[in-house]
Amino acid sequence: MNQPPAVLPAANDPCWCGSGRKYKRCHKGTEGRIQPGVISPMRHVPDHIGKPPYADTGVVPRYSEDRVKSPEVIERMRIAGEKAAEILRRAGEIVKPGMTTDEIDIFVHDLTIEMGGYPSPLNYHGYPKSVCTSVNEVICHGIPDSRVLEDGDIINLDVTIYINGVHGDTNATFCVGNVSDEDKKLIRVTEECMWHGIEADWTAVTKDGSRTAQFEHTILVTADGVDILTGGPGS
Repeated sequence: MNQPPAVLPAANDPCWCGSGRKYKRCHKGTEGRIQPGVISPMRHVPDHIGKPPYADTGVVPRYSEDRVKSPEVIERMRIAGEKAAEILRRAGEIVKPGMTTDEIDIFVHDLTIEMGGYPSPLNYHGYPKSVCTSVNEVICHGIPDSRVLEDGDIINLDVTIYINGVHGDTNATFCVGNVSDEDKKLIRVTEECMWHGIEADWTAVTKDGSRTAQFEHTILVTADGVDILTGGPGS
């Protein structure tokens, strides 16, 4: 298909693609949308790493555990949360224009195993990768692929580690290079909303192509309030 021109047509002019349709009825508003790249094969996890029940089959068993956790389980969750926070922080540090989301997946996959854990997204209901990378208008569960990150993109990294029989889950949105003030505000306000919330098919996208940001923590609800398990050391 033809590539969009530098100067786009007016709404009622013929579309640049050559379809003969009016631009507003054809490609208007789609030029900046994320186009999927090539997805590489699932990566291997060594046999010595403890795996969740779905790791081999992709079938997630029905949840039947008591929602009230024992002190021993809570401590394991706390450790998993700290490791998830560390993986997310380090993954965010490597984000830059010119790299692919698949390269981020490799980094997260290898680092998770290095920490002694299993990358929880891998084969969860058949999900093919070890992290979710949601770029620009992709709301969540974006699949890492060969697409190259561009200057001005924003990307959400959703990291989950399975270790000692429990999961630690967290995510954050990062800037790729030089990002617009509007996108910086989107990211800032989204994170603020997450904190207010705490005090109080895979990929989903916005209908109109507008950008989206997301932040997430695993929290422990206690009789005295909440404890953030993926906030990093000292949280």
